[in-house]
Amino acid sequence: MKRKLVQLLAGTLALGILLTACGSSAAGESGVQQSQNGEEPLKVLVLIPGTRGDMSVNDLAARGLEKYAEDTGCEVKVFETGDLAGDFAKYESVYRDAFEEDWDLIFTNSKSTRDILYKILPEYPDVRLIAYDDELDFESNSLPNAISVTYKQNECSFLAGALAAKMSETGILGVVGCLESPVIHDFMYGFVQGAQYADPDIKVLNSTVGSATDALKAKELAIAQIKQGADVLYPPAANGVIGVLEAGAAEGVYVIGVDSDRATSLKESNPEIAEIIPTSAVKNVSESLYRLTEDFAAGNLEFGQHLNLGIKEEGVGLVENEYYQKLVPEDVRAYIDETAGKIASGEIEVETALYMTAEEIEAIKESVRP
Repeated sequence: MKRKLVQLLAGTLALGILLTACGSSAAGESGVQQSQNGEEPLKVLVLIPGTRGDMSVNDLAARGLEKYAEDTGCEVKVFETGDLAGDFAKYESVYRDAFEEDWDLIFTNSKSTRDILYKILPEYPDVRLIAYDDELDFESNSLPNAISVTYKQNECSFLAGALAAKMSETGILGVVGCLESPVIHDFMYGFVQGAQYADPDIKVLNSTVGSATDALKAKELAIAQIKQGADVLYPPAANGVIGVLEAGAAEGVYVIGVDSDRATSLKESNPEIAEIIPTSAVKNVSESLYRLTEDFAAGNLEFGQHLNLGIKEEGVGLVENEYYQKLVPEDVRAYIDETAGKIASGEIEVETALYMTAEEIEAIKESVRP
Protein backbone atom coordinates (compact mmCIF):
# COMPACT_ATOMS: atom_id res chain seq x y z
CA MET A 1 0.00 0.00 0.00
CA LYS A 2 1.37 3.39 -0.90
CA ARG A 3 2.12 5.36 2.25
CA LYS A 4 0.22 8.58 2.81
CA LEU A 5 0.54 11.29 5.42
CA VAL A 6 -1.50 10.82 8.54
CA GLN A 7 -4.10 13.56 8.36
CA LEU A 8 -6.38 13.16 11.32
CA LEU A 9 -9.23 15.56 11.95
CA ALA A 10 -7.38 18.26 10.04
CA GLY A 11 -8.52 21.79 10.67
CA THR A 12 -10.40 20.98 13.88
CA LEU A 13 -7.72 19.77 16.29
CA ALA A 14 -4.29 20.96 17.31
CA LEU A 15 -2.42 17.68 17.12
CA GLY A 16 1.28 17.43 17.91
CA ILE A 17 3.35 15.34 15.53
CA LEU A 18 6.97 14.42 16.05
CA LEU A 19 8.64 12.54 13.20
CA THR A 20 11.92 10.82 13.83
CA ALA A 21 13.84 9.02 11.14
CA CYS A 22 17.32 8.18 12.31
CA GLY A 23 20.26 6.24 10.99
CA SER A 24 23.36 4.37 12.25
CA SER A 25 23.95 1.26 14.35
CA ALA A 26 24.67 -2.37 13.62
CA ALA A 27 21.36 -3.38 12.12
CA GLY A 28 22.56 -5.14 9.01
CA GLU A 29 25.17 -3.98 6.50
CA SER A 30 23.24 -0.80 5.70
CA GLY A 31 22.81 0.07 9.39
CA VAL A 32 19.04 0.12 8.87
CA GLN A 33 16.64 -2.27 10.58
CA GLN A 34 14.56 -3.97 7.90
CA SER A 35 10.83 -4.57 8.12
CA GLN A 36 9.61 -8.15 8.21
CA ASN A 37 9.34 -8.25 4.42
CA GLY A 38 13.02 -7.35 4.23
CA GLU A 39 12.42 -4.67 1.61
CA GLU A 40 12.07 -1.37 3.47
CA PRO A 41 13.18 0.10 6.80
CA LEU A 42 10.91 -0.82 9.68
CA LYS A 43 8.18 1.81 10.17
CA VAL A 44 6.74 2.24 13.67
CA LEU A 45 3.93 4.49 14.86
CA VAL A 46 3.40 5.49 18.50
CA LEU A 47 -0.20 6.71 18.80
CA ILE A 48 -0.79 8.54 22.08
CA PRO A 49 -4.43 9.29 23.00
CA GLY A 50 -3.60 12.60 24.61
CA THR A 51 -0.18 14.24 24.76
CA ARG A 52 3.34 13.66 25.87
CA GLY A 53 4.58 15.38 29.00
CA ASP A 54 3.00 13.03 31.54
CA MET A 55 6.46 12.13 32.94
CA SER A 56 5.08 8.60 32.90
CA VAL A 57 4.22 5.79 30.50
CA ASN A 58 3.51 7.90 27.40
CA ASP A 59 6.80 9.75 27.67
CA LEU A 60 8.62 6.50 28.40
CA ALA A 61 7.06 4.72 25.43
CA ALA A 62 8.00 7.51 23.05
CA ARG A 63 11.49 7.73 24.48
CA GLY A 64 12.16 4.01 24.18
CA LEU A 65 11.02 3.79 20.58
CA GLU A 66 12.86 6.95 19.56
CA LYS A 67 15.97 5.34 21.04
CA TYR A 68 15.24 2.25 18.94
CA ALA A 69 15.10 4.47 15.85
CA GLU A 70 18.43 6.07 16.73
CA ASP A 71 20.06 2.69 17.24
CA THR A 72 18.69 0.91 14.17
CA GLY A 73 17.91 3.55 11.54
CA CYS A 74 14.24 2.65 11.36
CA GLU A 75 11.46 5.23 11.13
CA VAL A 76 9.43 6.11 14.22
CA LYS A 77 6.60 8.62 14.32
CA VAL A 78 5.07 9.76 17.61
CA PHE A 79 1.53 11.04 17.09
CA GLU A 80 -0.35 12.85 19.85
CA THR A 81 -4.11 13.19 19.49
CA GLY A 82 -4.38 16.05 21.95
CA ASP A 83 -7.38 16.35 24.23
CA LEU A 84 -10.38 14.79 22.49
CA ALA A 85 -12.38 14.96 25.73
CA GLY A 86 -13.43 11.32 25.52
CA ASP A 87 -15.03 11.75 22.09
CA PHE A 88 -15.04 8.13 20.91
CA ALA A 89 -16.13 8.99 17.38
CA LYS A 90 -13.05 11.16 16.94
CA TYR A 91 -10.78 8.56 18.53
CA GLU A 92 -12.20 5.91 16.21
CA SER A 93 -11.43 8.12 13.23
CA VAL A 94 -7.88 8.59 14.48
CA TYR A 95 -7.32 4.84 14.82
CA ARG A 96 -8.91 4.01 11.47
CA ASP A 97 -6.73 6.53 9.65
CA ALA A 98 -3.65 5.11 11.36
CA PHE A 99 -4.62 1.51 10.57
CA GLU A 100 -5.01 2.37 6.89
CA GLU A 101 -1.39 3.49 6.74
CA ASP A 102 1.35 0.97 6.01
CA TRP A 103 2.98 0.95 9.43
CA ASP A 104 4.76 -2.29 10.27
CA LEU A 105 4.01 -1.91 13.97
CA ILE A 106 1.74 0.42 15.97
CA PHE A 107 2.01 1.15 19.69
CA THR A 108 -0.76 2.82 21.67
CA ASN A 109 -1.83 3.44 25.26
CA SER A 110 -5.29 1.86 25.15
CA LYS A 111 -6.55 2.49 28.68
CA SER A 112 -9.21 4.94 27.49
CA THR A 113 -9.72 3.52 24.01
CA ARG A 114 -9.72 -0.27 24.31
CA ASP A 115 -13.42 -0.52 23.34
CA ILE A 116 -12.55 1.13 20.04
CA LEU A 117 -9.81 -1.43 19.45
CA TYR A 118 -12.22 -4.28 20.21
CA LYS A 119 -14.57 -2.85 17.60
CA ILE A 120 -12.25 -2.06 14.70
CA LEU A 121 -9.07 -4.15 15.01
CA PRO A 122 -10.80 -7.24 13.52
CA GLU A 123 -11.44 -5.15 10.39
CA TYR A 124 -7.68 -4.68 9.92
CA PRO A 125 -6.11 -8.15 10.14
CA ASP A 126 -2.81 -6.94 8.66
CA VAL A 127 -2.27 -4.37 11.41
CA ARG A 128 0.15 -5.34 14.17
CA LEU A 129 -0.58 -3.44 17.37
CA ILE A 130 0.94 -3.39 20.85
CA ALA A 131 -1.13 -1.78 23.61
CA TYR A 132 1.15 -0.70 26.44
CA ASP A 133 0.26 -0.26 30.11
CA ASP A 134 -3.11 -1.93 29.58
CA GLU A 135 -4.63 -5.40 29.49
CA LEU A 136 -6.84 -6.26 26.53
CA ASP A 137 -9.54 -8.91 26.83
CA PHE A 138 -8.38 -11.62 24.46
CA GLU A 139 -10.98 -14.13 25.65
CA SER A 140 -14.01 -12.07 24.70
CA ASN A 141 -12.57 -10.39 21.61
CA SER A 142 -10.87 -11.56 18.44
CA LEU A 143 -7.45 -9.92 18.64
CA PRO A 144 -4.95 -12.22 16.92
CA ASN A 145 -3.04 -9.18 15.65
CA ALA A 146 -2.56 -7.49 19.03
CA ILE A 147 -0.42 -7.75 22.15
CA SER A 148 -1.11 -5.96 25.41
CA VAL A 149 1.55 -5.24 27.99
CA THR A 150 1.19 -4.38 31.67
CA TYR A 151 3.72 -3.95 34.43
CA LYS A 152 3.61 -5.38 37.93
CA GLN A 153 3.49 -2.14 39.84
CA ASN A 154 2.83 -4.15 42.99
CA GLU A 155 6.32 -5.68 42.75
CA CYS A 156 8.30 -2.46 42.35
CA SER A 157 6.05 -0.93 45.02
CA PHE A 158 6.98 -3.80 47.35
CA LEU A 159 10.63 -2.84 46.99
CA ALA A 160 9.74 0.83 47.52
CA GLY A 161 7.88 -0.06 50.71
CA ALA A 162 10.73 -2.19 52.01
CA LEU A 163 13.21 0.60 51.35
CA ALA A 164 10.94 3.21 52.94
CA ALA A 165 10.53 1.12 56.09
CA LYS A 166 14.28 0.64 56.39
CA MET A 167 14.91 4.37 56.01
CA SER A 168 12.10 5.64 58.22
CA GLU A 169 12.99 7.02 61.64
CA THR A 170 9.42 7.55 62.84
CA GLY A 171 7.98 4.20 61.81
CA ILE A 172 5.26 6.01 59.84
CA LEU A 173 5.08 6.17 56.03
CA GLY A 174 2.62 7.88 53.70
CA VAL A 175 0.93 7.00 50.41
CA VAL A 176 -0.74 9.72 48.34
CA GLY A 177 -2.74 8.24 45.46
CA CYS A 178 -4.46 10.13 42.69
CA LEU A 179 -7.66 8.07 42.40
CA GLU A 180 -9.53 5.16 43.92
CA SER A 181 -8.69 2.82 41.05
CA PRO A 182 -7.40 -0.76 40.79
CA VAL A 183 -3.95 0.28 39.54
CA ILE A 184 -3.46 2.88 42.29
CA HIS A 185 -4.68 0.35 44.86
CA ASP A 186 -2.09 -2.08 43.48
CA PHE A 187 0.66 0.50 44.02
CA MET A 188 -0.56 1.09 47.56
CA TYR A 189 -0.95 -2.57 48.50
CA GLY A 190 2.43 -3.54 47.08
CA PHE A 191 4.01 -0.72 49.09
CA VAL A 192 2.26 -1.81 52.28
CA GLN A 193 3.34 -5.43 51.80
CA GLY A 194 6.96 -4.42 51.28
CA ALA A 195 6.95 -2.08 54.25
CA GLN A 196 5.51 -4.77 56.54
CA TYR A 197 7.97 -7.33 55.19
CA ALA A 198 10.85 -5.07 56.24
CA ASP A 199 9.22 -3.94 59.50
CA PRO A 200 6.08 -5.74 60.77
CA ASP A 201 5.35 -2.80 63.09
CA ILE A 202 5.39 -0.12 60.38
CA LYS A 203 2.40 2.20 59.98
CA VAL A 204 1.17 3.69 56.70
CA LEU A 205 -1.06 6.70 56.16
CA ASN A 206 -3.19 6.67 53.01
CA SER A 207 -4.72 9.67 51.23
CA THR A 208 -6.49 10.04 47.88
CA VAL A 209 -6.42 13.25 45.84
CA GLY A 210 -9.49 12.46 43.75
CA SER A 211 -7.81 13.79 40.62
CA ALA A 212 -4.89 12.89 38.36
CA THR A 213 -3.89 16.53 37.88
CA ASP A 214 -4.46 18.39 41.16
CA ALA A 215 -0.90 18.96 42.38
CA LEU A 216 -2.00 21.54 44.97
CA LYS A 217 -4.31 19.12 46.78
CA ALA A 218 -1.68 16.38 46.55
CA LYS A 219 0.76 18.75 48.28
CA GLU A 220 -1.78 19.57 50.99
CA LEU A 221 -2.41 15.88 51.68
CA ALA A 222 1.32 15.17 51.78
CA ILE A 223 1.92 17.97 54.29
CA ALA A 224 -0.93 16.63 56.45
CA GLN A 225 0.72 13.19 56.47
CA ILE A 226 4.08 14.68 57.38
CA LYS A 227 2.49 16.51 60.30
CA GLN A 228 1.17 13.12 61.47
CA GLY A 229 4.70 11.73 61.52
CA ALA A 230 5.26 10.29 58.04
CA ASP A 231 8.91 10.73 57.06
CA VAL A 232 8.95 8.78 53.76
CA LEU A 233 6.18 9.33 51.21
CA TYR A 234 5.12 7.30 48.17
CA PRO A 235 2.95 9.12 45.59
CA PRO A 236 1.26 7.12 42.81
CA ALA A 237 -0.47 10.41 42.12
CA ALA A 238 -0.04 10.88 38.34
CA ASN A 239 0.60 14.57 37.63
CA GLY A 240 -0.04 15.34 41.29
CA VAL A 241 3.33 13.83 42.18
CA ILE A 242 5.03 17.20 41.84
CA GLY A 243 2.90 18.49 44.72
CA VAL A 244 4.08 15.66 46.96
CA LEU A 245 7.68 16.27 45.92
CA GLU A 246 7.33 19.96 46.76
CA ALA A 247 5.93 19.04 50.17
CA GLY A 248 8.78 16.64 50.80
CA ALA A 249 11.39 19.24 49.90
CA ALA A 250 9.70 21.91 52.02
CA GLU A 251 9.38 19.67 55.06
CA GLY A 252 12.65 17.79 54.69
CA VAL A 253 11.33 14.25 54.24
CA TYR A 254 12.08 11.64 51.60
CA VAL A 255 9.73 10.98 48.68
CA ILE A 256 10.10 7.86 46.53
CA GLY A 257 9.33 8.68 42.90
CA VAL A 258 6.87 6.74 40.79
CA ASP A 259 6.83 5.62 37.13
CA SER A 260 10.01 7.39 35.97
CA ASP A 261 13.37 8.48 37.34
CA ARG A 262 12.11 11.62 39.09
CA ALA A 263 15.41 12.66 40.64
CA THR A 264 17.35 12.64 37.39
CA SER A 265 14.58 14.47 35.55
CA LEU A 266 14.63 17.23 38.19
CA LYS A 267 18.38 17.38 38.71
CA GLU A 268 18.88 20.54 36.65
CA SER A 269 15.54 22.32 37.07
CA ASN A 270 14.85 21.56 40.75
CA PRO A 271 18.00 20.20 42.42
CA GLU A 272 16.59 20.77 45.90
CA ILE A 273 13.72 18.40 45.12
CA ALA A 274 16.00 15.83 43.48
CA GLU A 275 17.95 15.66 46.73
CA ILE A 276 14.99 14.23 48.66
CA ILE A 277 14.26 11.41 46.15
CA PRO A 278 16.31 8.36 47.18
CA THR A 279 14.93 6.28 44.30
CA SER A 280 11.92 5.83 42.05
CA ALA A 281 9.73 2.79 41.52
CA VAL A 282 9.57 2.49 37.75
CA LYS A 283 7.86 0.62 35.01
CA ASN A 284 10.59 -0.10 32.46
CA VAL A 285 8.33 0.89 29.57
CA SER A 286 11.11 2.26 27.38
CA GLU A 287 13.27 -0.83 27.65
CA SER A 288 10.43 -3.35 27.31
CA LEU A 289 8.97 -1.72 24.17
CA TYR A 290 12.46 -1.49 22.71
CA ARG A 291 12.90 -5.26 23.25
CA LEU A 292 9.47 -6.06 21.81
CA THR A 293 10.32 -4.10 18.67
CA GLU A 294 13.58 -6.02 18.39
CA ASP A 295 11.67 -9.29 18.67
CA PHE A 296 9.15 -8.14 16.08
CA ALA A 297 11.88 -7.16 13.61
CA ALA A 298 13.46 -10.58 14.09
CA GLY A 299 10.12 -12.32 13.49
CA ASN A 300 10.07 -13.72 17.03
CA LEU A 301 7.03 -11.94 18.46
CA GLU A 302 3.81 -13.91 19.00
CA PHE A 303 0.62 -11.84 18.77
CA GLY A 304 -2.74 -12.56 20.34
CA GLN A 305 -1.46 -12.54 23.92
CA HIS A 306 -1.12 -10.43 27.04
CA LEU A 307 2.25 -9.91 28.75
CA ASN A 308 2.52 -8.96 32.42
CA LEU A 309 6.09 -7.93 33.20
CA GLY A 310 7.54 -7.93 36.69
CA ILE A 311 10.93 -7.96 38.35
CA LYS A 312 11.83 -11.34 36.87
CA GLU A 313 11.22 -10.02 33.35
CA GLU A 314 12.99 -6.71 34.14
CA GLY A 315 9.69 -4.94 33.57
CA VAL A 316 9.76 -3.03 36.85
CA GLY A 317 12.24 -2.11 39.56
CA LEU A 318 13.86 0.64 41.58
CA VAL A 319 16.14 3.24 39.99
CA GLU A 320 19.75 2.91 41.11
CA ASN A 321 21.08 6.36 40.20
CA GLU A 322 23.53 8.71 41.92
CA TYR A 323 20.91 9.70 44.50
CA TYR A 324 20.26 6.07 45.35
CA GLN A 325 23.96 5.55 45.93
CA LYS A 326 24.26 8.73 48.01
CA LEU A 327 21.05 8.67 50.06
CA VAL A 328 20.42 4.96 50.65
CA PRO A 329 22.85 3.24 53.07
CA GLU A 330 24.87 0.36 51.67
CA ASP A 331 23.25 -2.22 53.93
CA VAL A 332 19.79 -1.11 52.81
CA ARG A 333 20.84 -1.34 49.16
CA ALA A 334 22.07 -4.88 49.80
CA TYR A 335 18.78 -5.72 51.51
CA ILE A 336 16.81 -4.42 48.52
CA ASP A 337 18.95 -6.46 46.12
CA GLU A 338 18.29 -9.58 48.18
CA THR A 339 14.56 -8.86 48.34
CA ALA A 340 14.34 -8.27 44.59
CA GLY A 341 16.07 -11.60 44.01
CA LYS A 342 13.53 -13.36 46.21
CA ILE A 343 10.65 -11.82 44.25
CA ALA A 344 12.24 -12.82 40.95
CA SER A 345 12.76 -16.40 42.12
CA GLY A 346 9.24 -16.70 43.49
CA GLU A 347 10.35 -17.03 47.11
CA ILE A 348 8.37 -13.86 47.83
CA GLU A 349 4.96 -13.70 46.19
CA VAL A 350 3.57 -10.19 46.08
CA GLU A 351 -0.22 -10.12 46.18
CA THR A 352 -2.14 -7.83 43.83
CA ALA A 353 -5.03 -5.52 44.62
CA LEU A 354 -6.27 -5.37 41.03
CA TYR A 355 -9.28 -7.56 41.69
CA MET A 356 -10.06 -6.58 45.27
CA THR A 357 -13.32 -5.03 46.39
CA ALA A 358 -13.61 -1.54 47.87
CA GLU A 359 -14.21 -3.13 51.26
CA GLU A 360 -11.04 -5.20 51.02
CA ILE A 361 -9.00 -2.14 50.06
CA GLU A 362 -10.38 -0.14 52.97
CA ALA A 363 -9.57 -3.00 55.34
CA ILE A 364 -5.94 -2.97 54.19
CA LYS A 365 -5.69 0.78 54.71
CA GLU A 366 -7.28 0.56 58.12
CA SER A 367 -4.99 -2.25 59.24
CA VAL A 368 -1.84 -0.14 58.85
CA ARG A 369 -3.06 3.26 60.01
CA PRO A 370 -1.19 4.72 63.04
